Amino acid sequence: MTTAQHQEFLRDGYAILHPALPASLHAQIQQRLAFVLKQEFNLGNNILPAVPELQQVLDTPELVAALTQVLGNGYVLHPHRFCHNNEPAQQTDTGVKAGAGTNAFIGWHQDSHSPLARPRHHACRYAMVLYYPQDTPQEHGPTQLIPGTHYSRELTEADYVRGFQAAGPAGTCVLVHFDIAHGGSLNLLEQTRYMVKFVFVRTEEPESFALPTQPVPDIAELPALLAALNGPEPARLHAIYSLAALGEPAVAPLCAALASRTDSGWAESAIVMDDAAYALAALGAPAVTALRGLLDHPSEWVQLNAIFALGELGRRASAASDALIGKLTSPSHPVVRTALDALGQLGADEAVLLPELRRLLLTSNPDWQEPLYRTWTGENQVRVNAICALLKLGWHSDEALDLVIASLNDPCGYVGGFGIEILERSGKPKALRAALHYLKAHRWDNTLGKGVRTY
Repeated sequence: MTTAQHQEFLRDGYAILHPALPASLHAQIQQRLAFVLKQEFNLGNNILPAVPELQQVLDTPELVAALTQVLGNGYVLHPHRFCHNNEPAQQTDTGVKAGAGTNAFIGWHQDSHSPLARPRHHACRYAMVLYYPQDTPQEHGPTQLIPGTHYSRELTEADYVRGFQAAGPAGTCVLVHFDIAHGGSLNLLEQTRYMVKFVFVRTEEPESFALPTQPVPDIAELPALLAALNGPEPARLHAIYSLAALGEPAVAPLCAALASRTDSGWAESAIVMDDAAYALAALGAPAVTALRGLLDHPSEWVQLNAIFALGELGRRASAASDALIGKLTSPSHPVVRTALDALGQLGADEAVLLPELRRLLLTSNPDWQEPLYRTWTGENQVRVNAICALLKLGWHSDEALDLVIASLNDPCGYVGGFGIEILERSGKPKALRAALHYLKAHRWDNTLGKGVRTY
């Protein structure tokens, strides 16, 4: 992206890209997607091995460069991906509706994470690429976007009227912040519209941080700014970053405001943290000591927000790593999950943290077995976050790699998916052999198909 495009992405949450690829490749991908979805079934996370030509899109220099700009070096492709087919709209007694068999949500929403929820981030830690293999003009039902809503706590009628259709020719890739409001639109043509969604994850912390440019408020404005937190847009967003710009004088009032919010906002579909936590994270290193003091607050929701804010600070909060490691023994899997993500971002001593990761990855907790969402359990997400922490920490010692290898066949396939990334990055022969052994067993033969040939 150009500098202007990058700034627009940070502000608006999206960029529309057109990687240089032959039209014949997009036609081939469209044809293959049509066969898989019409003759077989929607393969969900397995769409990439079923249509491996899609990898050529993900490997284009334009897309790699843009993803590196917003997620940093070393970003990874998340194991979750999906093909959204939008079937021709149908006229019904109550109006025009999406055609039967459509796997696209016609309406506005912000995505939740897979398998279970993670907090929403103002900084770009997760991004999505929405790829159209066919020409997708407005009447063909392209994805709709609402600019700037990746910072929003909730959507309003005023947001809905700002939405637009991200149309484009075959090969268009819409790069979006994970949390932007989006949705399908009605397909008014006679052909199916295909869009393949890919999720990407930051694994390296930024080397520098900068707040949005704005005047530093007068200290007398502090009470009004605190009162605006968790309120309507855009006042709440202005308050978050004005308080952060105020610096150290805002730390104690923000922590007091956070400590007073005892009603839990945790939900397995999506989690928006308290605005005070976003402000403290943006404020920077002066907030570390005070946030550490909230880690043992009686309210679990307060603990979660403090953990999240420390994680957002990254390496600037490394002094809190020992206290965060202590949270890994919590009986609450949301606390453990959030602490794992934070530790992956701010770092820790391998000799202290690795045994805890081994315990969480290889032993079972009977209290975390209840299915919470789409049959996923709290333990599933704990293990995903644990392997992601290992990936972000970049440890390639024999002990760390042995743990990854032992975790490859976890019942949650996302663990193996992220584990392969660690083994490949290590470059060590033992790790590469283990990765190849795992991948050979999971290879998908895309030359076979229902009604064509099965062997």
